[in-house]
Amino acid sequence: MEGRERIRVVVPGDDDLEHCFAVRREVFIEGQGIDEREEMDGRDGECLHLLAVGGRGEAVGTVRLRVVDGLAKLERLAVREPWRGRGVGARLVEAFEREARARGLGAVLLGSQVEAIGFYEACGYRLEGDPFLDAGIPHRWMRKVLSRRRCVAAWSSGKDAAHALAAAREDPEIEVVGVLTTVTETFSRVSMHGTREEILDMQGRALGLPVHKARIPFPCPDREYERVMEGLLESLGEGGVDHVIFGDLFLEDVRAYRERNLERAGMRALFPLWGRPTRELAEEMIASGIRAVLTCVDPRVMDPGAAGRSYDRGLVASLGDSVDPCGENGEFHTLVTDAPVLASPIGVRPGEVVEREGFLYADFLPEVAGASRD
Repeated sequence: MEGRERIRVVVPGDDDLEHCFAVRREVFIEGQGIDEREEMDGRDGECLHLLAVGGRGEAVGTVRLRVVDGLAKLERLAVREPWRGRGVGARLVEAFEREARARGLGAVLLGSQVEAIGFYEACGYRLEGDPFLDAGIPHRWMRKVLSRRRCVAAWSSGKDAAHALAAAREDPEIEVVGVLTTVTETFSRVSMHGTREEILDMQGRALGLPVHKARIPFPCPDREYERVMEGLLESLGEGGVDHVIFGDLFLEDVRAYRERNLERAGMRALFPLWGRPTRELAEEMIASGIRAVLTCVDPRVMDPGAAGRSYDRGLVASLGDSVDPCGENGEFHTLVTDAPVLASPIGVRPGEVVEREGFLYADFLPEVAGASRD
């Protein structure tokens, strides 16, 4: 092989795009007998294409990148027969991964023909899922994490935040580097939930994560909240944070609001619990070991006596059909005192129940931190 292969990016509409198609026709349609309608699937216009060009300017290999559900999907990797075994495929994969990283994509997913699994394993890909047929050819799914998403988790001090954080920590593509909490400075309490700031700090220590506090006044106009949050997100972004994890479950307007705010900061939102049936989710939280108490109750829709109660199966069973089992519509808020994400339980003791702006707030005071789990 004369010269050194170079990889250049070809985008749809460029004159070189037809060279990509020619390589694919030769390898897949003529070489493997794949139907042209399957190979030329109508998706090329939405993809980024890479073309391997030999020392004499000839097209020798190609691959395309398609974004699917936030992942870089590696498709149509093809190398002409005379050039196989000469590093062209590996060069294409390296270039593909560079382009994926440049677009902020943290992982690559591909469907490998079974005979090519060894090649992709040598490039750092790992098998997942069951075998499947594509165009009549046996395939396996493979994945590679390029760079972990550097995240902070929105931490309300309650059960949903704890469960969302636990779900995020199970994802190998996510690195959680802190939690983000809105604190009403006037009261030194977590906004809406009413959790004392000193208990929030105890939670942070048990999480083993720094607590980044967005301090707002009371009352707080939306514009002021957004100004404070924008400044904090800017600071986090300078530290490499590019995603925020939320425990929201189904309120579309809330999700859209969060996504708009993060977009202005150049960040993205992750919702690991989104769309889950809330009765099923409530049972899952309790079964996982989450222990929480109700710190805020809306007496217009709930029994006022629920303020200060434990969030357990008995409470969930007592809720009427108009109350969401997770309190997603604002019927109640919680303080989590134990959970798989906490290194030790949070010792609290009940205080008084007070009414403020139509809501009942059950105060909890620090007791002593529990012993660390072995």
